[in-house]
Amino acid sequence: MSEIFLADLSDLATAQLEPLGDMITEIASAALGGAVLLAVVAAIRNRILK
Repeated sequence: MSEIFLADLSDLATAQLEPLGDMITEIASAALGGAVLLAVVAAIRNRILK
């Protein structure tokens, strides 16, 4: 009986954490994209100002 309960609890925890992991992945991806964009803009500005 307790094995079934633990399996259900594990499934529930996985179902709850999966969207959180997806959200963290999205945020990290957006942050990385923003950092790359800033680096490109900085490089272009430095090239123009020289």
